[in-house]
Amino acid sequence: MPVDLVMRDPAEFPKLYPYSDLLENHPVRISIPVAPGCYKAVKLAVSLNFAVKLDVAQQPDQALIEELAQVLDLYLHRPNVAQPVEYFHSTFLGFYHGAATTLWSVQEEDPTVIRYVTDAGKETISPRLNGFSFGTEYGAVVADYQRALLVEKGECEGCEFWGNCGGYFKWPDKQYHCDGVKSLFRTLKEAAGELHSELKSFDESQGEKQP
Repeated sequence: MPVDLVMRDPAEFPKLYPYSDLLENHPVRISIPVAPGCYKAVKLAVSLNFAVKLDVAQQPDQALIEELAQVLDLYLHRPNVAQPVEYFHSTFLGFYHGAATTLWSVQEEDPTVIRYVTDAGKETISPRLNGFSFGTEYGAVVADYQRALLVEKGECEGCEFWGNCGGYFKWPDKQYHCDGVKSLFRTLKEAAGELHSELKSFDESQGEKQP
């Protein structure tokens, strides 16, 4: 069975060392909050061969965008990163294959796909959506919010990354400016395009060498 270790604070990253033995019997993922210090936590987690999920509990300010850019560079360019770092990994693959999946699904927060259960045994939606007004139809939560964003004809309308984001970073504040997160998407898109071109060139060169 897969194991998900949830960190409450990135500063707890030294506590990861004893859990590395779990990898002998289980796939293990570390959920790390996007908060100051998350880069150090991700760096250690991937060095221990853990998969990582970035837990975006808040809309990142410029300082966090810069730290996320460091994490992205680690994921894209460090040869010792052998496990996925989400949400970057699935978004990169979406760009590469031309089949986008929104962050609501990637981050396991789309109620049509996954639900949460409280300690009292009550079924509910992702904790990130606390404060969202919804009825008993959990499955319509994200779709209703996306419709509201598009009706307002704000930043989401015509956004080149709507298919990847789906308004994920517009919660809870619809007025949040996405320039920073767009820069991260753009880096992922460019990296996927570069890999696609390099592999195509390699395949063509191998074809030319065949007798």
